[in-house]
Amino acid sequence: MATTPPTRIRTPLPGVLTIAFLGSLGTGGVTNGVFFLTESAFGYGRTLNYTLALYMGVIYVAAALAAGPITRAAGRRSKPLSSRAVLAIALTAIGLVCFVPLCVAIATGRAQAWTIWLVVTVFSPATGLLWPSVEAYLCGGRRGRGLRHAIGSFNIVWASALVAVFWGMGPLVATKPLWVLAGLGVAHLVSISVLVAFPREPGRHLAQEHAAHEIDPARARKLLIVFRTLMPVSYLVLATLNPFFPQAAEDLGVAEGWRTPVVSVWMIARVAVFATLGWWHGWHGSRSMPVVGWGLLVAGFGSSVLGPVLAPTVGIWVFGAGLAAVGAGMSVIYVGSLYYAMETDDGHVDAGGMHEALVGTGYAIGPICGLGALFATRGSPHAFEPAVLAAVVVICIVASLGGVLAARHGNELT
Repeated sequence: MATTPPTRIRTPLPGVLTIAFLGSLGTGGVTNGVFFLTESAFGYGRTLNYTLALYMGVIYVAAALAAGPITRAAGRRSKPLSSRAVLAIALTAIGLVCFVPLCVAIATGRAQAWTIWLVVTVFSPATGLLWPSVEAYLCGGRRGRGLRHAIGSFNIVWASALVAVFWGMGPLVATKPLWVLAGLGVAHLVSISVLVAFPREPGRHLAQEHAAHEIDPARARKLLIVFRTLMPVSYLVLATLNPFFPQAAEDLGVAEGWRTPVVSVWMIARVAVFATLGWWHGWHGSRSMPVVGWGLLVAGFGSSVLGPVLAPTVGIWVFGAGLAAVGAGMSVIYVGSLYYAMETDDGHVDAGGMHEALVGTGYAIGPICGLGALFATRGSPHAFEPAVLAAVVVICIVASLGGVLAARHGNELT
């Protein structure tokens, strides 16, 4: 029996945004915040945190690329699973596994480090399946201004959830780190109830729905190539910073309860730029947009990494300014990549899967840079920061030049 064909029906935007908010609480707490939890609960340093980050990135890439094939295979069953059912399964798996560390700690009398690795083992591939499907429901049946509005709202909502969880977990990191994960599990299980408003399959864009004012398809394709090159670069920067943040905040003298709120500066900046780009559409078709995003990203990374090396009174401001620039650069790149992917690839699960796989590629390469810098600078005080800065900047330059050349020759990064 064939799966239900995609339709022109648009999934109600409030339902998609609710799933995005609740699901992103987990992204903030696990993908970005787990390193604060492991440092507090298990005493992890940079080496173990970078190793955990590398593991997360590798399995995320595999799951994101498999999202489309798995959904189609489920649809070819004699009793096919719908895209909505796949979403429910992913949310259930994430929700349940988030309770494991707390339950095991209560049963055994102490926190067990292996439970965090179990959470990551389930969480990363499950979210690799979850977000391409959510993005397909978001964009399906929408085009032009309606698509831009939906993506803008989506970006603001999920990014705001990360800010909320970083502020919420701040006072709990030192005393109840495993309760943070359990709370995220509750959020995912609650979000399942929203799926009753979803159709079995996301809507599909139709060629005749293109608006007359849209940019030339050839330019859109070239911009997509450039942004798809910058996507893994932006998440490479973030994945290098995430395991770096706990020690950096400590070196700057930030009190433990305030470390996640301080680090959330980059998330707050990202929300602000998402809101700006959602309201102002002059970026549509602009060739300067990827250049601005890349410049903010690299400059912000340098300031974020070198800030903790400076005297705390100066370093905290350099660190904060760097975080704000990183968040702004990431938002510019994210908006461009997702928008042009959905405009040119018809908004189906495979388009979202490629988008999320590029995110995962950055999540995998960033920790390699961190581990390499740690290995190369063992025992050398303040040598790690310039080493990791040099490695990441070189990769950013090479990858970006490759993207420009690929766009010029029309080679797609798919």
